[in-house]
Amino acid sequence: MKVKIKRLLGSVVIGIFMLSLFGCNAVDENQAQTVEELLEERYGIEFEVSAIGNRYGNGESFKLEAIANPLNNKNINFNVFLKKDGESVVDNFMARLISSKINKVLKEELNKIGVESESFILTNDKYLSVDITDPNIEIADYVEQVGTEYFICYTIVKESENMDPLSFESALKTIFEYTANTKFNMNINVYPEESYDKLVKKFISLSSFGSSALNDFESIDEYKLVYDQEGFHNNRE
Repeated sequence: MKVKIKRLLGSVVIGIFMLSLFGCNAVDENQAQTVEELLEERYGIEFEVSAIGNRYGNGESFKLEAIANPLNNKNINFNVFLKKDGESVVDNFMARLISSKINKVLKEELNKIGVESESFILTNDKYLSVDITDPNIEIADYVEQVGTEYFICYTIVKESENMDPLSFESALKTIFEYTANTKFNMNINVYPEESYDKLVKKFISLSSFGSSALNDFESIDEYKLVYDQEGFHNNRE
């Protein structure tokens, strides 16, 4: 009899555990769908939520945070916060989209000199209250509307024979012109091939950038380059 009771209790515990897991997944799916719908309403394109993160208490402004990406580009990961009312979101999608557009051009320019790279670009914008929701906006229009004062670019590159900082000048000039002649600060970390191949996967998946993003890998060289109205500057000299 005791054995049967133990088995019964075990089954009940397992059942409750499975139900709780199912309930959490259902909640996550519902909240993810809410976030996706709000993002689509905001930007006019489809999104998918890849992860649900922190949930906030009643005294907070937000209900939860998540990581999402547009369906047409899984490499543009960004942070999104669902407001407490559950009817609107705050996110950094446009900033990540601008970063992706600049990275694409920069990769192409650096490939011309045999340099393989990935970049994460941050913007220093003067008019933070300006709400831009057009994914097709040109970089020059974005810069004008939000008053971008300068860009900060964090670039990882694979070690190659073309690691002379001066060889980057042409690429930076192209980016400077592409970003409506906006000051462009470029921080470059050079990695050996094996480390780069591992790091690049992590780098592409970032939804925001912090100094800890590169902590797991040791670079073999670093450059700090700038292109502004006065031209190219190699701050390593």
